[in-house]
Amino acid sequence: SRIRCCAAYSAGRCVDYWSPSWQIFLLMPDTELNDSRGRGRIYEVVALCAAVLAAGLLAATIEPVEVGSPASDARQCIAGGYAEANNNMATHSTWVRVPGHSCSLGASRPLYPADGEGDVEKISSPLLEFLRFEVSEGDFAAFLQSVGRQRIAVRNNETLLFDPCRRGGSAIASGVSSAWYLAPPDMLKEPDVNMPAVHVSWAEARAYCRWIGGRLPTEEEWECAAKAGDPDSDNDAFYKERTDINTFQGTFPRFNTGRDGYLRAAPVDAFAPNKFGLYNMLGNVWEWTDTVYHRERRQAASLEHNGQAPAYVLKGGSFLCHPSHCARARPSARSKAPPDTTAEHIGFRCVRAVSVASARLRKDGL
Repeated sequence: SRIRCCAAYSAGRCVDYWSPSWQIFLLMPDTELNDSRGRGRIYEVVALCAAVLAAGLLAATIEPVEVGSPASDARQCIAGGYAEANNNMATHSTWVRVPGHSCSLGASRPLYPADGEGDVEKISSPLLEFLRFEVSEGDFAAFLQSVGRQRIAVRNNETLLFDPCRRGGSAIASGVSSAWYLAPPDMLKEPDVNMPAVHVSWAEARAYCRWIGGRLPTEEEWECAAKAGDPDSDNDAFYKERTDINTFQGTFPRFNTGRDGYLRAAPVDAFAPNKFGLYNMLGNVWEWTDTVYHRERRQAASLEHNGQAPAYVLKGGSFLCHPSHCARARPSARSKAPPDTTAEHIGFRCVRAVSVASARLRKDGL
């Protein structure tokens, strides 16, 4: 009863080629097919379909171009499923100066001693600048477009998702961890630019930080910034259900009351900042560090961290932290993940050094 013209060319990997999708649909009632006007429209449809198919075939034969070249920039290779260059993307790349200060690493009352969180040590934390917010999807999308790359999760069409009510499929572990499973990252096709960039590997996080002139923080730098000069930052309040940061409230893992306002990740500017002006240092999403994980913190510094390490330290906890399961939304708490891990509850932020000259100008009010 209807005629459908559909010319489609499936998108290839934007990592190496420019292969856009072409998709046109035209629906015509069959009553229009019996008059000259209808036949004229059919001719127009045929011509249109031929042109679209030709464009798709032409795109398929285009040679690879060097990323960053004028040709690459002109083509605006779409990375990671982002539909177009968005000149109105929200930017959250605001640097906050964290003063040098004395800092106590570790927890005097460790909840998970096996993690190494009870290794208390007093250090002197240097003057640094941290990103005020976790890197957002909008800012990470701009990076992907600039370098002409896809996320590893998109390229592999696989990432870690959490759903305790899911039926079927292959879980990656047993018990509570069986709620984690591997699935295509469909949610990255139209991400919210104000949400934290997740499904990002350690290497991708490090590359982004270098791109903006920074680096990933070490575990010590991150922990001192999260504690913000508070010697009792791992007090009893951190072991209880909280609503002032984005964690899990209710009965883990199947019933989240969302009393903090969110059932999963929250925007990067949600909740109040800490005393240093840093948002979501605790809860929301775990954050990558540049420290290789070791049970003894002092041992980590001697290990290689070239991307081939067994695991890197994660800090801060996530929206899945709950007193009954993973009470790690605390500054001293630690977790770990292999560098190629991508998951919906792992993000990152960056840090950079402050030059002596810049520090003096700031001190002088200039």
